[in-house]
Amino acid sequence: MADESSSWLIQRSRECLSVGDNDGADAWIFTATSLYPHSFPVQHEVLHTQMKAGQIAQAALQLANMLQRFNNKKELWQDVHSMLTAVSSEANDATSERWRYLFGALDSDVQQEMLRSCAEQCEDDVLSQCQLFIQLMKLFPGTVLEFGLETVKLLSRCSSHRLLCQKMLVNEALPLLLSSCHCQALLSRVPVDEIVFWLYKALFYCSQNCSECLISTAASDFMKTDLMSPTLTSPSTPRRSSIANRVKPENVLRDSWLMLLRLVQSIGLFLRWNIPSELCNSALLLSERVAVLKSLPKSHPAYFHVSFVLLLESLAKYRAALHMNSANESPLVMVSSIAESESQHGSEVQTLAVLGGTEGGKKVISDLFRCAVLCWDAVHSDKTLKTDFVNLRKKWSSADWEMIDSFEVDCWLYKRNFSQVVAYLQSLGEGDSLAATMARLKQASCLAKMGNLAKSCELAMSVLLSVLDEMHISVGDELPDSELADFTNSADVLLLPFDAVYVVPYCVAIAAEHYKSIAFEVERNDIALSHLMVLCQYDWPNMHQLFLQVMKRVKDNRGLIFESFFKYIRDIDMLEEMMWLSNTDTCQLCLLPSSSQRQRTVTRGVDKESKEELRDAFENQAKYAEDKFISTLYLFVQDTVRKP
Repeated sequence: MADESSSWLIQRSRECLSVGDNDGADAWIFTATSLYPHSFPVQHEVLHTQMKAGQIAQAALQLANMLQRFNNKKELWQDVHSMLTAVSSEANDATSERWRYLFGALDSDVQQEMLRSCAEQCEDDVLSQCQLFIQLMKLFPGTVLEFGLETVKLLSRCSSHRLLCQKMLVNEALPLLLSSCHCQALLSRVPVDEIVFWLYKALFYCSQNCSECLISTAASDFMKTDLMSPTLTSPSTPRRSSIANRVKPENVLRDSWLMLLRLVQSIGLFLRWNIPSELCNSALLLSERVAVLKSLPKSHPAYFHVSFVLLLESLAKYRAALHMNSANESPLVMVSSIAESESQHGSEVQTLAVLGGTEGGKKVISDLFRCAVLCWDAVHSDKTLKTDFVNLRKKWSSADWEMIDSFEVDCWLYKRNFSQVVAYLQSLGEGDSLAATMARLKQASCLAKMGNLAKSCELAMSVLLSVLDEMHISVGDELPDSELADFTNSADVLLLPFDAVYVVPYCVAIAAEHYKSIAFEVERNDIALSHLMVLCQYDWPNMHQLFLQVMKRVKDNRGLIFESFFKYIRDIDMLEEMMWLSNTDTCQLCLLPSSSQRQRTVTRGVDKESKEELRDAFENQAKYAEDKFISTLYLFVQDTVRKP
């Protein structure tokens, strides 16, 4: 009968609340509490009524009282769990906000006891238990002495939810333990091997997730947590716990890697590694920290750990910079500049140029790449360091393997190890994907440096065809204006945007280098001369001098067979030069297709009809002199690459 009566009173209170009658609701609840002071349902309803009415101070007193009187009630602990979840979340709904206000209004002793009790109830769920321990230690740093070591051990040995446990270990539990004033006392209880094991766990986690470029830095900011005041009494001035607040994206990388360095430094301090304090100076740039690393002897006990962290940081930031660049433009591909073939390999390349983008963006990308190369060299500087690095790589995911492999190939190219680049890229096989096309361009640039210009030209022409196919070229099209680089006189290594604006001139330059290498040999080569003549039109008049060399060679050879002349040559200056040459008696020119009925070799004593036919062909071709060359280039590449 009492339960039915109390339920009826509770129902009347809820009805009043639903229509906004707070006074009526209070009256019915007061009646219920007077008649049934020991009823849990009544006291539980009082708590929720006070919360909904915004009576946070009263609700806090009610909850503290209920925790003493009804400590074994499941519904009460469900509310406590809901409150702690709201405190550690960023949900903006009204219920979550009310829970956060209520938690802030509780006395610190009550807060602490709630967290302890909830953690004890989760002993079968390691992840949830550690989350509560971490929440407790953030709010009450003195509890690190009791729970810090236990939390780290639980997370480092947890086999379920492995990724989440590693993340919590690296980003929260270890920093809390190592920043505690009780750190030395706690670590003295742990074998040195286990401490080093924790460090490797941290490195494993960061190496597995460096491709994401984002690691939560909640732990690095835990000492700055804006905790709610236990005396907060009104929701009119809301203050939220920042236990799980996320940092802004631009701060994530800097804080995360700095946090990891500080973790290495803290462990190193206990192990007496004597790590230079300036490595963890937040004011230092990455390049400045790399310079500090270079000053350490390779025998330094922390040399590998510091160089590995800096390598991960530089690789992650380098990849992020490339991603930001490709979001606005095209992906970048590293290639060698076009220069004379070299047979010497292995010497360091010191100059790197990034094409496209802003000047600031170019400098960031090139600086990050150089930092990554220096750190890569550091972890490969002796056999022991290299073995440690290989052991860590075994733990990486396939995505991170791809990132490291891609960087390693670029590193070989940067250091002129062209044969290694070619061998690796050839082992990947062929394909039609964007990555495969970019790999062919990289391979072409290396083969050119190795002196294999024929194969280099073949690959460059196939890349050129793929790029022009994607453009769906038609008559009248042209490439947009760009800062077309002088590929023969620029930096040793280029980071080239993989789009037509940059790839087309680069491939044309490679092809021109090949044809130049064979066009001016002792033996006459009309095909090479003809192809050079076609390519000279692409960058006219900058290639005018090369065209004059071609014409001189034609005169020295006393003729030229170029039956597709009128299919590909449209430049008015070239047409005039060749027309003048056709009217001399010194050269034998074959410029019309052999299928032409009246085709005759142009030479002294040629018949009148042949001369008129050739003159008509020149005059007709002059009509197309103003057309854009890109469509003619596309036709030439198609015929050259797809020629049976």
